[in-house]
Amino acid sequence: MNQTDLLKIDPVVELNQLIKEISLTENIHPDEAFILWFLQTYLVDNKEEALASITGRSNDKALDAIYVDHKARQVNLIQGKYRVKGAEKAELASEVVRFAQLGRLVTDEKDNLSEVIKSADASIVEKLHGARKQYRNKGYEINLFYVTTGRISTSTLREAKAIVEHNSSINFISFHGNAIKKLITDYIMGAAPAVPILELEVEGPLIMTRHDPDNEIDSYVFTMKGKNIGDLVNKGGSRIFARNIRGFLGDDTAVNRSITETLKSEPHNFWYFNNGVTIICDEAHECSTAGKKALRIREPYIINGQQTARTLNRFGNDQATLLVKVISIPRSEDQKDYQKYETLVSQIVTATNWQNKIVASDLKSNDREQIRIERELRKLGILYIRKKMSKKEAKSTAVIKPRYIIKKEDLAQAVASVVLDPFYARSGKEPLFETDLYKQIFPYNRDICEYLTYYHLARVCSYEKDKDADKWGCWLATHILWKNLKGKLKTKSMRKNFVYAYERRNHYWDHICNPLHLATSKIYVGIRKFYKDNSKSKDGKHIGEQTFFKYKNRHNQFESFWQTTPKKRQKLYKNNLDKFIRALEEFEL
Repeated sequence: MNQTDLLKIDPVVELNQLIKEISLTENIHPDEAFILWFLQTYLVDNKEEALASITGRSNDKALDAIYVDHKARQVNLIQGKYRVKGAEKAELASEVVRFAQLGRLVTDEKDNLSEVIKSADASIVEKLHGARKQYRNKGYEINLFYVTTGRISTSTLREAKAIVEHNSSINFISFHGNAIKKLITDYIMGAAPAVPILELEVEGPLIMTRHDPDNEIDSYVFTMKGKNIGDLVNKGGSRIFARNIRGFLGDDTAVNRSITETLKSEPHNFWYFNNGVTIICDEAHECSTAGKKALRIREPYIINGQQTARTLNRFGNDQATLLVKVISIPRSEDQKDYQKYETLVSQIVTATNWQNKIVASDLKSNDREQIRIERELRKLGILYIRKKMSKKEAKSTAVIKPRYIIKKEDLAQAVASVVLDPFYARSGKEPLFETDLYKQIFPYNRDICEYLTYYHLARVCSYEKDKDADKWGCWLATHILWKNLKGKLKTKSMRKNFVYAYERRNHYWDHICNPLHLATSKIYVGIRKFYKDNSKSKDGKHIGEQTFFKYKNRHNQFESFWQTTPKKRQKLYKNNLDKFIRALEEFEL
């Protein structure tokens, strides 16, 4: 996403649209939809887990959700206020303070929790007692999130934080006013949900620090045990890699094999052989845990060293240590500053990720439109892979059990074959992600059903290809097929009918899908003849199929050629296409 697009984002409008959509889809009150949005944006990917965390009851004692994150070993208590009007109104100090006191009640030695929440619903009481048990028996942290589209005064925040500051295991975290705007922008940019807070245990006594007064950036360099870096993956899951441009590439890459071999054969030399891990975060400060020096960081992302961290998570041991660099980059809520932040992070990611080659498609993996496509397809039960990763990784990190999978590179080729000269789709996948072509293939907010229509038409053509000329002429066939169908598939309802029927083609084969395939087969007959009649260059040299279809403007040349083909073939093509259209028009979802 370029800087101009980022400035066009109106976080308030985006949030209100999202809350309205969630409220209608889940049939819940907008206040609960706001809590669900926050849970999914900041704490948990899985919608079912987020819904189960919402209390949704009266007399809930200022508690809207309880979410226990066992991987991060944290209990999250959430209170929210969704204000469409009066957003500038300050929250009542008494309500904010009462919520902060809840954290103290959960952690105090004195068992007075039941007395305080005696009017609360039994399920909420049970969850709060469960939270206390996790804290006392397993050492879980308690995070108190007060989330409002209004604002909280400085004096009220100071008072609330003073209530919990006696216990380092309790964190009072507020999202109010402009902080909500920053969070919705993070959501749009695909950097949410984040990992709220982590502690990095330092190996040895030394932390080297650097302060950049011009940008107010603080950096920390120190050594950590490999096992502890691997544990970050357990705590943060895939969320901690959200700002990385790739996923885990699997165990079979040369780099990952080398990492694994060093861990197994020379763990004591790992510090020397490995480039380490780079983490960015919003805030960082030094602290101590169990008598050891540590760095406490908020909203961390591993932007370099994902392959190392993932491998350490699987094969790490106490003997291996590595270098860790933490860059704490403050963010204001101003959109221009956020734009500057995104640009800086993107530059750091690109500059530090060099061991595995970065290509154009990698750099577009976190683009706003790619993130939107992923989310929209997820609602339809389709897994969209926008980052380069192994298939195993893609399936293991998916928050749905997908009906099928689409890779962004495959979608790019399908769209390019339709909206551009098919020469570009034929030229390969990576050039399609260069800026000029990318904007035409993935303009922001293209109808998701339009993307799927192009994708499935390309699948029809891929299925029907037979000989070598078909293989290299596949994108030409897709272009011609769409040109003859776009007048009928221009409406959203017709595109929906096509996508629905083709996704279930075994059921709708005879009267909908088969005529389309038969028409496509006639296009290929024409393409073969088109190649055969034009496979000699001006100087009489033979042109191979692979080279022939690399030339621009073949689609226009083919259309002229098609008019000269036998009328019987043209008639068969038209009859099958008409049969397909009629069936689609009569089809009812």
